[in-house]
Amino acid sequence: MKKSFTLNELIELYDKYKSREIKTSTKLSNKYMANALSQWKDFDLTLLNEKLIENDILNPVFEKKSVSYTNKIRSYLNKIFSFALKEELIIVNPISKISIYRNPDEVIKEVRHYTPDDWRIINQCFKTWIEKNPNDYIYFVIISILYYMGMRIGEVLALSKNDIINNTYINIYKTCTFFPRTEIESGYLVTAPKTFNSRRKIKMPKILRQIMNQYFEYYNDRYTENAQFLFGGNQPVHIRNVGRKFKKITELGKLPQLKVHSLRHSHASFLINNGAISKAVAERLGNTETEVQKTYSHLFKSASDACVQLIDDEFF
Repeated sequence: MKKSFTLNELIELYDKYKSREIKTSTKLSNKYMANALSQWKDFDLTLLNEKLIENDILNPVFEKKSVSYTNKIRSYLNKIFSFALKEELIIVNPISKISIYRNPDEVIKEVRHYTPDDWRIINQCFKTWIEKNPNDYIYFVIISILYYMGMRIGEVLALSKNDIINNTYINIYKTCTFFPRTEIESGYLVTAPKTFNSRRKIKMPKILRQIMNQYFEYYNDRYTENAQFLFGGNQPVHIRNVGRKFKKITELGKLPQLKVHSLRHSHASFLINNGAISKAVAERLGNTETEVQKTYSHLFKSASDACVQLIDDEFF
């Protein structure tokens, strides 16, 4: 084994060893992180100690970029240094003592979502919008799936017609991730979903089954039988366009400007507030029960209060 390694050589070694273990989308993300560290690529690993990494690499990033971006750099460094430690290229991982970055002035808010009444407004605004902009009908269907199924946006955009089973179930086993065309020519990748639990088959409510029946008439008139994507034909609808259309609709309805991902939270919140157990919610979301209870703990407290109220109403 070579006596000393530069950061760049470690990255190349890591990429080689992990080439069969990680998704292509993760490889592209790693490449992006590695490029952000390019000015340090010729540094000897033994010189990249805790103090230097924190003061000269992470802190300057933290001052200029977001907390999230800084933690992505930290996470990537931790990943490759953990690999270096395992391969005995270093004797200690310098990242292990560097805390995750946080904004001390940030006010932590509960997960924001749309209520059922908000959703009715969104629904009506979409129908009004489509009357004047019929080509945007496809976005109404995408947004409806997000709300009624709690799916991730990448999971919806990766769907093909065959993933809708008997117009009753949606089979979820892939996701679509988008990249700049400078990184990948097509601009997107379809890969396995986020986690093992993300692979699932979930049932559609009757309202969505009705929407999908109508959409398939639209689909059959526009796309070939072997079209790859349910939304877009041979090219998926871009995630950025979904966000833009959703923003227009929520503005039209004078509703809070939340991200498309909030529809997933809205789905979970509706179920929990109406007494659904965490296991059932987790199965629909493709999460673990622990993740659901952690993310929506405040809602389960409300559900618990409702249980007590039922007892009080009966016996008090």
